[in-house]
Amino acid sequence: MRWECFLLGFGWLMGTAAVAAPVLMSNVAPWAIESAKYGIDGVNVRLIKALSQRSGVPLVPTVVPTARHLAAFKGRQDAYSLSLATNLSDEDGAVVGRVATYPVVLVAMATQPMANYEDFVKSSNRGVGVLRALKYEPLSSDSRVSKVDIATLESGLRMLVAGRLDAVVATLPAIQYQLRSMGGTASPNQFLRVSESTWVLRARPQIDMAQRAQLAQALAEMMRDGTVERIVTQFLQEPVSVDP
Repeated sequence: MRWECFLLGFGWLMGTAAVAAPVLMSNVAPWAIESAKYGIDGVNVRLIKALSQRSGVPLVPTVVPTARHLAAFKGRQDAYSLSLATNLSDEDGAVVGRVATYPVVLVAMATQPMANYEDFVKSSNRGVGVLRALKYEPLSSDSRVSKVDIATLESGLRMLVAGRLDAVVATLPAIQYQLRSMGGTASPNQFLRVSESTWVLRARPQIDMAQRAQLAQALAEMMRDGTVERIVTQFLQEPVSVDP
């Protein structure tokens, strides 16, 4: 009888335990990194862990390739997404809160004319490397510039050094982090700021409004008290944690 009561009680606890919601994020250093050597880490991974602890909402950072991230988010009912605001629409998921804003830059070799954006456009003939499925305005909408899909920033930067691209576009911290991890002397050293990108946390429409509000409040608190800024600054100052 006692065992039956124990099993019934255990089953009740298991049935009522909160299920952790996945927070999808793209595998792009330094935001989210899935490394054989270091495991899962990155700015966004740490932010979501801190947000989960602060809000009391169980969340699981889920690091996937960018194209899979965007498709998986649209195909699920229980997911959140932490990504650039331009990569998903409000129909795909409602914005729970803004996380951070970073400069978007073109990076090129010293020989590339790049006094300003128009100067670059006129001289570009080999194309700009853009991470697959991501959008960086105004470049993504500019038909005068050829865009070349790159699987990773590392592969794009190596193509740039080899003379196969005119430039690579991404957020400045991501490019700087990747260049640090690559090392070497023949590195791109021209940077042109073209816009800004804002990272936002989105929720699928089916997710409970009360839970969204709980996360929004906690995220706003983390922004106000400097928690978000500390997490970002600390990670970017650490040694690179991508596989060599």
